[in-house]
Amino acid sequence: MKILYIGGLRETYLALQQKKISAATMGLGNSFDKMLRREGYHTLIDVSKLGEYFPFNGIATTKKYLQSKRPVVVNFMKTYLEAIKWNLDNKAPSKKILASYAGVNDDELLEIAYDVDILKIRSNVPYPVNKGWKTLIDFTARDNPKVKAVKADEILDDSVMKELDESGFVKGLGLK
Repeated sequence: MKILYIGGLRETYLALQQKKISAATMGLGNSFDKMLRREGYHTLIDVSKLGEYFPFNGIATTKKYLQSKRPVVVNFMKTYLEAIKWNLDNKAPSKKILASYAGVNDDELLEIAYDVDILKIRSNVPYPVNKGWKTLIDFTARDNPKVKAVKADEILDDSVMKELDESGFVKGLGLK
């Protein structure tokens, strides 16, 4: 089996439609599932039902960059939190943005995407979550045994989020 990186959701969907690929990962809980089922595609594995938590996305930087450019990282995270708040407060324009990235104009699908991507995933303050990293480390260690020695506590840093939370910035936005 050959595994390819195709791009984002839109590119992956187009590759499926054009039969350039036979299967694809489409992201946990996104609205493409419903659209793909309508078009005759089938879900092979629902990762959310495997019994293991797997960190699918996040924001990362190096320790060196965080130490040397901390104000840049703090300002980035402020902007990220403001974007979360804006999305929560502006459903219609958020759905338009989702439509432009996903290449989908079906309002039912956009409603599902908004509910999952904005309300369920991004409605919480994005503290790093330790849960699931062992699964990711074990998975990665299959191809790179050096990774087996990595501990989640060594690579996760919640200091920026704590700083923004304790300063009142998060509360000021009305996020939890």
